[in-house]
Amino acid sequence: MSGDNNDIAEFEIQMDINAFKQTAYVSENAMTAVTYSIINATTGEVVYDSHGDQTGTMVASISSNASETDGYYRFDQGKKKNLTLSASYKPGISGSYRLRLDSIEFNSIPSAPNTTYIATPSSDFRTGNVNIIN
Repeated sequence: MSGDNNDIAEFEIQMDINAFKQTAYVSENAMTAVTYSIINATTGEVVYDSHGDQTGTMVASISSNASETDGYYRFDQGKKKNLTLSASYKPGISGSYRLRLDSIEFNSIPSAPNTTYIATPSSDFRTGNVNIIN
């Protein structure tokens, strides 16, 4: 329905996680587990940041095939598992947007994260563009 500002962009980033040297625990809560940004694909500007600047409305979640322990996904050393960041973004204005994973937060015990993996290069941790026409 053009003109109603109700267009929503759906994004998904899937990655393989392989813990090394120790088991890693990642929260099942996307707000604790990852940082991410929505990028205006035309200008390169960050229009939504999971911990700061926010234009539009966003809902994000993570899922994994790793085992769960006390609200955390458990990634055992040497065993590859997947982690998926899913997001729905409603910008309110027409444009071309993409999702970028900025970091994954984890701990060696099922507790609040104390270590950050910076997702680089960023071109390996982003989606293609989604066009929104209001």
